[in-house]
Amino acid sequence: MIFSVTDSSGRSRERIAYIEEPDCYIF
Repeated sequence: MIFSVTDSSGRSRERIAYIEEPDCYIF
């Protein structure tokens, strides 16, 4: 699943969400 996230710089980008890596949900 690919979803858009906003990082600390305020830039939005797409990331791939892996169930094995829950920390990928942290912006």
